[in-house]
Amino acid sequence: MSLPKFNDFLESIVAFVDILGFDKRIQSIDTKEEFNFSELIHRVDPDIVTGWNVIDFDLKVIRDRYQANRIPFIIGRSKDTCYYREGSSWGGSRVTIFGRQVVDAMHLVRNTQAQYDDYRLETVAQAILGRGKLLAADDEADIVSKIETAYAEDRDLFAAYCLEDARLVIDILAKEDLIRLSLRRCILTGLSLENAWGSVAAFEFLYLSELYKKHIVASPVGKKSELRVNVPGGYVFPPIVGIHDQIFVFDFKSLYPSIIRTFNIDPLALTSAETLSDPEVIVALNGARFDKKRGILPGMLDIFFERRAAAKNEGNHLASYTYKIVMNSFYGVLGTGSCRFASGQLAGAITHTGHYLVKWCRDLFHEKGWTVLYGDTDSLFVDLHASDQLSAEQALEKGTEICQLVNHELAKHLEAEFGVHSRLELEFEKLYKKLLLPPSRGSESRGRAKGYAGMLLTLLFNDSPAAKIEQFILNLVDQVRSGQKDDELVYRKALRKPVEAYTKTTPPHVKAARLLPNPSGVIHYVMTIRGPQPVGYQTDFVDYDHYINKQIKPIVETIAPFCDINIHKAFAGDQLSF
Repeated sequence: MSLPKFNDFLESIVAFVDILGFDKRIQSIDTKEEFNFSELIHRVDPDIVTGWNVIDFDLKVIRDRYQANRIPFIIGRSKDTCYYREGSSWGGSRVTIFGRQVVDAMHLVRNTQAQYDDYRLETVAQAILGRGKLLAADDEADIVSKIETAYAEDRDLFAAYCLEDARLVIDILAKEDLIRLSLRRCILTGLSLENAWGSVAAFEFLYLSELYKKHIVASPVGKKSELRVNVPGGYVFPPIVGIHDQIFVFDFKSLYPSIIRTFNIDPLALTSAETLSDPEVIVALNGARFDKKRGILPGMLDIFFERRAAAKNEGNHLASYTYKIVMNSFYGVLGTGSCRFASGQLAGAITHTGHYLVKWCRDLFHEKGWTVLYGDTDSLFVDLHASDQLSAEQALEKGTEICQLVNHELAKHLEAEFGVHSRLELEFEKLYKKLLLPPSRGSESRGRAKGYAGMLLTLLFNDSPAAKIEQFILNLVDQVRSGQKDDELVYRKALRKPVEAYTKTTPPHVKAARLLPNPSGVIHYVMTIRGPQPVGYQTDFVDYDHYINKQIKPIVETIAPFCDINIHKAFAGDQLSF
């Protein structure tokens, strides 16, 4: 095999150990004696087989080498041949090793809420552990050259590099507690460790288990036609453009799960309601009818809410997080055709109700003389028109008081209008001392959703003089043009499919990817005078005007109306204008 593949082969050998017994088990093997890969696996006898991208690369390569040498691929705890099944989408491939669980560390990290520039081992390790690979380079060709040199000239360095790659994986899993998190999810959903993060499978296991208790059998497939019903996304109303002082942010606690519990939104309750009269049903905002008898899904969520609250009180953050991610996945499951219980009526009942609730809260705030500046799905940004600067304690007291008022009024309204008991809870999230809601591009009055800046624009929010802001912009432009900011000009975007599959359109990262020998994953590229080019394969000068006009200029134009700066002067003195 090629050197990079051989390198990953060696990395995987060391990574195939269970988390707790790593050092002891490896140290018990005399590294001077000869052994083959199968013997090593059987002697270490891991419960968990892990590594970085271990399913789609390491184990696939190892399987291919076994087949090429006509050796049975047997590394499990039985005499059955292990096998690799390639998936049709990312994360869909599977490797079965009998008696062991295959857990891809990269997949686990991608299932967390943390965001990274890309999901290469080096990137994630640096972010989580503060250290990375022993051999590093700016581009793929250079790292291959370094590995080849180490293999040929310094075997100790080569071995240390391979071992450290394996240790990085183990340390990431340990630092983020991802194995315990996955095991807790297994206990909750009934799935195996290697399948623990499948949302549809988890939902179906839980729901089918409850159906079984009622002696009901579910159909093998869902009614796909129902999913064609138009299901809206989260509701967003236009922001009120400007710089605002002392803005309270409120949001609904677990909005969609709470809507399900309040309106008894449930697959079985939906079916049961077909034969019931009006007094026996709850009618959701999209017209869907649900049996008033407590449904399976709302009942499950009731238990999850109780257990999550208990976990929080006990300081068990791992358990609390597990319940949260499982609960929040239920809405998505009800809207996907891969789930037998999915239905456009179910998903629509949830989102339409979400729209109704944020609009109702907005109207209530307006009745109280307060202004809702912006709203998005489950959040409301509210100006209470307070004349005095509030301390943190005063803000918390005021925010809590308002939440109690809204929750009380909302419960009364839902009981009177829909005959339901409210499980919805508005929470006070934060207070922005200053908040910028910028206009959309090309419009002076219409706000741009998700464009709020909070406390990020320090100069603007500290009421700095226009001249100081102009000088800051001018210095930044000079730094960009002189190459001082080159390291910050790299774009990063992932390929969602093979480059040859991009036929209708060719985005910049795809153009850059086509200049690489083996493009995959996240493409790092810069804009040059001849278009996008990948980092490490750049042949032309950087197009600094692109970055100034496409990155810096829009931000300056956004804040200019609020600080009275001269854009022409800020960018080029008296010599250049846009």
